[in-house]
Amino acid sequence: YTLPNGVTISGRIDRIENYEITDYKTTKMNTVAKGDFSDWEAQNRIYAWLARKNGMFVDVARNVAFIKDFSKMNRREITSAIFEYQYKITSDDILSVERWLIEKTNELEKYKNAHIDDLPEPLPHELWYTGDEYAVIKEGASRALKVFKDEKEAEIFATLKGAQVEVRKGENFKLIYDDTLSYLFNMKEEK
Repeated sequence: YTLPNGVTISGRIDRIENYEITDYKTTKMNTVAKGDFSDWEAQNRIYAWLARKNGMFVDVARNVAFIKDFSKMNRREITSAIFEYQYKITSDDILSVERWLIEKTNELEKYKNAHIDDLPEPLPHELWYTGDEYAVIKEGASRALKVFKDEKEAEIFATLKGAQVEVRKGENFKLIYDDTLSYLFNMKEEK
């Protein structure tokens, strides 16, 4: 579909039938356990908007996730290697997606011919940044006693246990999947 600003938006929906979009994913148990599916929802709302623009009405989105690290030994509260997540798509969702797409593409158009030094830094969530972790490790040990997201909590725990805190830098997972973004990001980092 071409937006009023001339930018074409396209996508490949895994399945659409009976007013429902289904998107198949592979994921880790930790993603399901955390319960934050905002990225999945955003993607399916864009698909629903695209479907609407192409004359197909969608009122439900569903994700079917195959948990790649599922094991009966490690399953916690997750009881199956297949997880389904379903939610309604509203008219407000469709309108907000269109507004967001126009705003975002207008912003990106400003940088179409910009020099690499003039490109804005991507935000951590845009790079799917995992965040740093702080592992509390006793000297000589090969495994952490506990891993924290919060540095202060890790330092307190380390003091109580007579251990040290090792910083494990987070990763920008999107750079693994987007070769162009990875090239630009690495080029800018080298400067």
